Amino acid sequence: MTLYVREANSFSALAPEWEQLLPRCPVRTPFTHPRWCELWWQHFAENRLMVRDRLRLLEVRDAAGALKAVAPFVITSRPALPWLAIRTVRPIGADPSVTELSTLVCAPEDEAEVTSSLLDYFNERSAEWDLLSLGDMRVDSDSARIFGARSGARLTGELSDFVLPMPADWEAFRSSLKRNIKESLRKCYNAPKRDGLTPELRVRSEPGEVAQALERWLHLHTLRSELTDTIAHRNVFEVDPPRAFLRAVVAQLAGQGMARVFELELDGKVVASRIGFVLEDTLYLYFSGYDPAYRQYSVMTTTVAETLKWAVEQGMRTVNLSPGNDVSKTRWGPTEIRHVSGLLPSPSLRGTVVLRVVRWVTTAPAVGRLLAFARRQSHRPRQAA
Repeated sequence: MTLYVREANSFSALAPEWEQLLPRCPVRTPFTHPRWCELWWQHFAENRLMVRDRLRLLEVRDAAGALKAVAPFVITSRPALPWLAIRTVRPIGADPSVTELSTLVCAPEDEAEVTSSLLDYFNERSAEWDLLSLGDMRVDSDSARIFGARSGARLTGELSDFVLPMPADWEAFRSSLKRNIKESLRKCYNAPKRDGLTPELRVRSEPGEVAQALERWLHLHTLRSELTDTIAHRNVFEVDPPRAFLRAVVAQLAGQGMARVFELELDGKVVASRIGFVLEDTLYLYFSGYDPAYRQYSVMTTTVAETLKWAVEQGMRTVNLSPGNDVSKTRWGPTEIRHVSGLLPSPSLRGTVVLRVVRWVTTAPAVGRLLAFARRQSHRPRQAA
């Protein structure tokens, strides 16, 4: 296979082939779509004293010229001073929880050769970087195996994604659920019914409708994040660039028929909302929000249930409930797909020293907290003007 380097402005030129490759990826998410990656670079890339990002858009082709993989990497120097900087290579998506999974755009059968090509490419350019990450790799993948076998590689984290296979019939699916979620569903519908309310799901798909529904979603997401007597949900979209990016990417993907906003109404009022992305026969469920004034009706559970029912009616093969091991996902009986991430030091002396510093920091709590604080400050979201 041959590896090529694209210029920073060539996302659009590569997009048609890139999109054709996406259905072959083992885990379908919106985060590998060329528009997501291009808009991410436009909104999150930084060039200032504390942080400087450089794009390295790589493509891998076979001998016949067919595209086998796309790997949009960012080389981040922190601080942006050559003699002091720690230079980290990682896939696009290093943001405050906006990109939930960062994976290679590659078919499983090509992962071994593609991963080796990427690692060899960066190995030959070891003077340009100190630490390398390939993002989130399935634990049973060739990428994880080959990456882990490289000298000095260190696994640094795990992340579970939850994917729900969908049957052809909603009642068959509901009957297969565990007793506790069946009881929760019964209460979700009976409680509002006793108060004369009937839940109705509105699926917004037209670009204009999606844009309006997104603004309602932002309000509901904020309300949810302000709750203090339940699991904390940080509002990463409170400020720019995350908020501006979300508006831009949802608008772009809505224009391609991929974005949805699922709104639950009670008595004509939108009380819960969730963003979704349609990826052929897969529905990816993104962030949600709801009005706490209606929490006694478990409106978020009802929203998910009605959305799953819609997915069945649309013939979706799978629904990705998004990463994160919490009961709101596991209660539906999904398949867990485990991912690992890691760091590989540059084969230079500098890379070895930097990795040792990182290892020392992770075993020194006080220093680790200080470094984490500094990192948040150096890459914090910029306030909207």
